[in-house]
Amino acid sequence: MKKFVIGNWKMNGDALEVHEYVHDLKNALEGMPCSVGVAVPSLYLPQLTALLGRIPVSVVAQDVSQFKGSGAYTGEISAAMLRDAGCDYVLIGHSERRQYFDEDEMVLQQKILCACDAGLTPIYCVGENLEQRLQCHYLQVLDKQLEALEAVRGHLPDTVWVAYEPVWAIGTGKVADAGQIAEVHAFLAARLAEILPGRCHAHLLYGGSVKAANAREILALPGVDGVLVGSASLTVAELSRIIAEAGAPV
Repeated sequence: MKKFVIGNWKMNGDALEVHEYVHDLKNALEGMPCSVGVAVPSLYLPQLTALLGRIPVSVVAQDVSQFKGSGAYTGEISAAMLRDAGCDYVLIGHSERRQYFDEDEMVLQQKILCACDAGLTPIYCVGENLEQRLQCHYLQVLDKQLEALEAVRGHLPDTVWVAYEPVWAIGTGKVADAGQIAEVHAFLAARLAEILPGRCHAHLLYGGSVKAANAREILALPGVDGVLVGSASLTVAELSRIIAEAGAPV
């Protein structure tokens, strides 16, 4: 299976930048050795879809409403709307959503259901903060976060993506070392094998200050099926170097 490299713009960019990004990305993707996805702010998702055309890049939403269908939910964007905008995947449970918007496992459970019902593949994010890491509670924290997936196990698609993003390594320049990443990915793989129905297969991403300089080492670790890239994905030059590392021989 090819590695999966996803660039998450977060709340960055504008229409011109999206246009220029796709133009530059077309050249960078020739003979690409991995699968690629891009998550721009929701306002620019239709533009991204239109510009990509037949370019084999997946459109990823950064979030989705917990409410299904349509209704009086001012400001919300439903899973069906994201699907209509051309999205293939959606990030759910990113640490910034948990931290700044108080999203808990009950809310995330509803978001996963909405995404699956609309035909979107959820990329469920988990991760511990620095205090939980230092107190050695991180595996219990991750296990608790996986309860949202377990609760909706009968509704999940055949392929489930989980992104491990230690909160203390997101946007800080700090990166979990190889042993820490390998330990957590092994734990997640084992737990997902236990809680997912037999038809489901889980793939694991790592996120947290991923850049070209460390991508090869991270992607070479057992159980790492790809990376979720934040600020380093804002320029095609840096993202293309990460893409190249994803195809480098181990």
